[in-house]
Amino acid sequence: MKSLTYNNVRGRFKDMNTLLLAILLGLWNGVSQVIALSGIGIRTALMSGVVAGLLVGDPQSGLTIGATCTLMSIGFFTYGGATVPDYITGSIFGVVIAKETGNYDLGLTTAILLSLLMTQMDILGRASTTVFQHLADKALAQNSIKKFEMWTLAGTLPWMLSRFIPVFV
Repeated sequence: MKSLTYNNVRGRFKDMNTLLLAILLGLWNGVSQVIALSGIGIRTALMSGVVAGLLVGDPQSGLTIGATCTLMSIGFFTYGGATVPDYITGSIFGVVIAKETGNYDLGLTTAILLSLLMTQMDILGRASTTVFQHLADKALAQNSIKKFEMWTLAGTLPWMLSRFIPVFV
């Protein structure tokens, strides 16, 4: 694997392939969402901003945009299944845009807009888990515990994909 350096003159990722960057950031966002469902709090805007900053070679922008997104998200919680802006995914986009353009303000603006847009992906991810839950209910009615466990765990797949796909694409 090539080293993770950045060519400041051209404003392009020098050694890290954009596809690899998209995969790594998408996996971070998707897998951390599934881990967050278990109650482990590694999926924060600050942490995601720092991870994105390290991957693009600009940890300062990652820390700054991640911290700003964290401040904006204070007080937003999903009580009762409410959907709130996904500042975590927004911070990832914001860091990449800030690094590519060299403009922090543009990165932060992008982070805010995409955080609001991600509410739609959150609704899609939540709604599609019901398909797996109904399959799990049927398996339990048939007293098939293995299938019940499989369908219950498969219900985390839409959550992961609802965070992976937007970052990857």
